[in-house]
Amino acid sequence: MRRAFNRDLSSYRKQFGSAEQTAQAERRGVWAFDRAPATPVPTPTTGADRDCSDFETRAEAQQFFETHDPANDPHRLDADGNGQACELLPY
Repeated sequence: MRRAFNRDLSSYRKQFGSAEQTAQAERRGVWAFDRAPATPVPTPTTGADRDCSDFETRAEAQQFFETHDPANDPHRLDADGNGQACELLPY
């Protein structure tokens, strides 16, 4: 048997409002966090941005990729995220 919660909560409105104002003033609960979005931290890169067209071979691109923060791929050399840089370049 299902029971529906059918209770009139309007009598608690004043208490809830007071508790909400207190929480906001004391920065508790959901009001403990800043509402402004976090500023993204720039990923450091070495030198200018590099693209696949800057390399002659996939091996050259892969070597650069592996030594320049491959986990974050700041140069976007690994388009599909499989750990292989510039897959359309010749070996």
